[in-house]
Amino acid sequence: MTRLFITTFLIIINISVFGQRKIFEQENTKLQYYTSNLDNEVDSFIKFPIGIQQRTIKFFENSMTDFVQNIHFTTGYIKDNEILDSNIIEKNNNTIKDSLNEFVSKLDSIKDSIKYTLCYTLSDTTINIKKYEFILCFNEDEQLIYYGWPEKGYNKRQDFVNFEKKRKKAFKIARQKRYKTNICKYNFGLNLNEDKIGWHFEFVQNEENYRKAIYSNELNVIVIDAKSLDVIEEYIIGMNSID
Repeated sequence: MTRLFITTFLIIINISVFGQRKIFEQENTKLQYYTSNLDNEVDSFIKFPIGIQQRTIKFFENSMTDFVQNIHFTTGYIKDNEILDSNIIEKNNNTIKDSLNEFVSKLDSIKDSIKYTLCYTLSDTTINIKKYEFILCFNEDEQLIYYGWPEKGYNKRQDFVNFEKKRKKAFKIARQKRYKTNICKYNFGLNLNEDKIGWHFEFVQNEENYRKAIYSNELNVIVIDAKSLDVIEEYIIGMNSID
């Protein structure tokens, strides 16, 4: 049975102001991919078919030109038994669902066509990305059918606008909308249509629940494009209680 796995890591960036505790957190990683208990885990990029290797390198050169040196392969999966020396691993039987289900809708629609999944991380502190995890997916014909980075328009580091300007813009908009801003989580990732990428500033609206680790429809999100100060999206995240 296919399962969705999500990993999220938080780093507390800033706590403190005028005696009132404020929190500004970065979600380092939000990795989403589909695997099953029949998939083989692949521990090396060169164990993938040469066609997959060539198309992956071409995608990085064209779509992530200035970031190639900052990209690292972490693991991969091949459906069925393509790699003889890899072990079939048992997956967690508990489904972990992202609160923002729309985010995985595009991936969900093609999951049955995915044959090869390659998992990567991008770290680039010059543009404030501590760790962004993303995937590339290929079908049985070795065609790239899903990529966790826009295919066009985001390959030059110099085009990325200073993060602090984005933070100020997001907080200004939040205050204009009368959002509570004492607690803000932020992460780097695709927009819902997955054609752009930027910073998602998530403003917690029920601080008491948040501090008690109870979440329920409390995050108002403003997404600022990586290349400009344009707001490319606004949405609300509803989260289930965490025991």
